[in-house]
Amino acid sequence: MRYFGLLTGLLAGALPAFAQEGAGAELWRLATLTVAVPPALAQDGSAVFWNPAQAVPSGHGDLGLDLIQTPSVIGASGVLGAARFRVPKIGTLGLAYGRMSIGDLVQTSYSPEPDGPTIPFYTQTAALNWGLALGPTLVGATIGYHETELDQTTTDGWTADVGATYRAGETVRIAAATHFLGSHESAQDLYGGIEVRCWHGMLWKDTPAVFHARAGITAGGAAGTDEQLGAGLDIGRPVRLDALVTRQQSYGNDAWRFAAGIGIAIGHYQVVFTRDGGTNDIGAAYRVGLAVAL
Repeated sequence: MRYFGLLTGLLAGALPAFAQEGAGAELWRLATLTVAVPPALAQDGSAVFWNPAQAVPSGHGDLGLDLIQTPSVIGASGVLGAARFRVPKIGTLGLAYGRMSIGDLVQTSYSPEPDGPTIPFYTQTAALNWGLALGPTLVGATIGYHETELDQTTTDGWTADVGATYRAGETVRIAAATHFLGSHESAQDLYGGIEVRCWHGMLWKDTPAVFHARAGITAGGAAGTDEQLGAGLDIGRPVRLDALVTRQQSYGNDAWRFAAGIGIAIGHYQVVFTRDGGTNDIGAAYRVGLAVAL
């Protein structure tokens, strides 16, 4: 499993090599584990991190904030935030900021006991986002500045990503997006996804529901290609349930992951909680998100 391999490499002392080969990108991929839909189809408050093409807000704009926590054996945590504002004749303009870090990395020598100061390991990005609705098609672009620090090595640079989402009525939604295009080759990903409405009706008296089936793919990077299958159930407006199974290919090995999420809308607010099931008994990762319509 690629993320367990990342941790092993860190503890083995291969810090500078990972910094040169996209260690910061691996931290962002840890954050992706807590997205319970194919990343191209993400629509939560901070979804511009995965697909720049998001729906134009019905009001003045929207705000999103996500908090992420991985298992203690990995020790990564992070925050994602986005603010988008509706601009007549332009679509939406927005700002996004994200940071992922691993704490408690210490230097050792001949024993597992700490033998030096704490090793800093974090990656952060600040970005500008633009989106526009062209009939049934949403298009978007994001320009971001990235900084990664790993031990005594610091790297930075710019990326430019694009995304598109096409909706065929209420039945089919197709989406694709680039991720960190322009950074180191091992850090670049390509997302694709399709969602099909399979059923809609009444679950019980006066409670409408819609069931969606989803499929997606994450390609790129040095590790391999991830394939995703998922489903979603919207129960009226207040409640949304999502589930996703991912087959990860990592340097010739396959691993299966499961993520589930629930979203609850109350007025202008939506709270999202997702959980990644983890692999190899290393525990689960969690994300708690809040989106506010302005």
